[in-house]
Amino acid sequence: MSDTSEPKNVNLTAVAELFRGALNRHGHSFQARVLKDCRNLMLPFNFGTVNWQLRATDMAVTVQQREYHIDGVLEASGANANRFVTLECKRADPALKAWCFARFTEEPDSICHDVWKKDASGIRVEAEWLQSGGIGGRATPIAHVGVEVNTGAKGDSTGKALKEAIDQAHRGASGLANLIPTWIRSGTQTTIVPMIVTTAALFVTRQPLEVASIETGDLESVPVVETPCLWLLTPLSASLLPSSRPGINYRGEADPVGTIVRRHSERAALIVNALHLQTALAILSGTLTNPMQ
Repeated sequence: MSDTSEPKNVNLTAVAELFRGALNRHGHSFQARVLKDCRNLMLPFNFGTVNWQLRATDMAVTVQQREYHIDGVLEASGANANRFVTLECKRADPALKAWCFARFTEEPDSICHDVWKKDASGIRVEAEWLQSGGIGGRATPIAHVGVEVNTGAKGDSTGKALKEAIDQAHRGASGLANLIPTWIRSGTQTTIVPMIVTTAALFVTRQPLEVASIETGDLESVPVVETPCLWLLTPLSASLLPSSRPGINYRGEADPVGTIVRRHSERAALIVNALHLQTALAILSGTLTNPMQ
């Protein structure tokens, strides 16, 4: 007969508090809460609504012969189009809860995603350009560099949360992309967007890094504003690429060489403060009603 009484010399209250701290540090409770908020979201868009559905949680995928897990996969469908979002949930270290982002230049920028299409000729990938970070008429900041800033609070991690989240988000998107050939139907198109959902407060500066002193390499000032979400462009790493990705079709590009160079040197992920998750998903609903070209 088992004994369910409290073991001698064990303080269950202390154990429970230590357990709570461990769960919080590892982000399990934050992940569970984000996924709860993602179930069957009906978001307004133009003249109707877009239904985002949580398709999978803790999904195992393979990238470059290594297994990784996606915290959650969301899907929204439009006219002949599917947009998937791979979620990476990242609880920020309380000491480094301000994530700050900057651009290299002040020139207008754009981001690009792979669009998988299938027709009578087979499966191909084309480039979907989103000018100035805007989707569905909304302007979203674009950054090239992100830094976790010490706020002076007591910390509980290594201070690598942002870098780990970026890599994991892109691995998740690539792992899901490897499965596209198994489900895509003729006459349809599919896009996958990696998203990082975090407890961190997000700040951007409109001042580009290129204004730094040529003599010292330093910036005189960095004014920042808070933002609910932003696109972060990061250098391309071969270890993060999907293995089944065919060559990109750049038909109709005014500058195909420049497009190829940029597309093969960077990746874009959407970083979102958890309180603004629905705002970010509403932004991503912008091209779903467009028929396949």
